Amino acid sequence: MNAKGMPKRPTGLSEQAVRIWKSLGPKLHELGLLAEIDASTFAVYCQAFGDWLQLTRYLNRLGPLKWYSTTENGYRQTIPELQVRDRAFQVLHKLSTRFGLDPSSRTGLGVVA
Repeated sequence: MNAKGMPKRPTGLSEQAVRIWKSLGPKLHELGLLAEIDASTFAVYCQAFGDWLQLTRYLNRLGPLKWYSTTENGYRQTIPELQVRDRAFQVLHKLSTRFGLDPSSRTGLGVVA
C-alpha cells in the first residue's frame, strides 16, 4: 500500500490502464470498494477498460464499413480487433459490478457515490 492506503498498482499495465487506475482507484478506495486484496482484479478491470478505449478509437477511425471482411469462401466475418474489443467489454462489464461502477451494483453494495 502507498502512504494514502491505496493498494499498490501492479506493474505491466498499459499507459491507458495506468491512467484509469490513477483516476478511478482513489475514488473507489475512498468509498471502501478497493482494498489491497482487490488490486489484481482492479488491474484487470483497468487493462480491459484501456484496451476497450484503444480499440474503440481505432475502430471509429477505421469506420464501420471496414469492420467486416469476406473469406475466400465468401463468408462475411468480423475483423479480429472488433472481437477483441467485444471481449474487453465483457470483462469490463462483469468487473464493473464488483466495484460498484453502476447504480444497481452500488445499491447492492450499500454504497452512496
